[in-house]
Amino acid sequence: MPFFILLFLVGILAFYPAKIERNPIAISDFLNPLTMKVEVVSLVKHQKCYEAFTVRPVDQDYYFQASWFSCELIEVHVGDILEVNMKLKPLHAMNNPGGFDSKQWAKQNNIEAQATIKWARKIGDAKGVMVAIERVRAHLDEITRLHLHDPVTIAVIESLTLGISQNLSWEVLRVFNLSGTRHLLSISGS
Repeated sequence: MPFFILLFLVGILAFYPAKIERNPIAISDFLNPLTMKVEVVSLVKHQKCYEAFTVRPVDQDYYFQASWFSCELIEVHVGDILEVNMKLKPLHAMNNPGGFDSKQWAKQNNIEAQATIKWARKIGDAKGVMVAIERVRAHLDEITRLHLHDPVTIAVIESLTLGISQNLSWEVLRVFNLSGTRHLLSISGS
């Protein structure tokens, strides 16, 4: 009998992954607001009294998808180091069968949670090639929005040139699908 138990345990270990995936976010982090230093790592979506962007806790290799609702926003740019107070909540998908799975996409991009920022203050700037590239993308996005006024045109130009495709309407996507040119709407790797 002990031989079979040993054989069973060896069998389990043989198929057990060598690296156990660990969620870097503790359960307690979802219960109370956190204050931490983060780096802004994605283009910032600006609207009146609202900003959305991706942040990475300083010295960590995972990300949060952050939203900030306030009419007293500070100007946030890619590469900014912020001290933020935020409330985390788990990722969730819309459960639209056959549709885009935002939870799966977030996990593939190492985004661990959604964060709602309560307050933030800028405490520094990050350095590096990727920060410089993202700042150029953000500047080109601002220029596009400054000189173009039609939302459909802006969305298509952003998608074709900067890889920003989240502003495309379903009608525009359908037209590109029917024409067989949808692959043009997002730069590879973005």
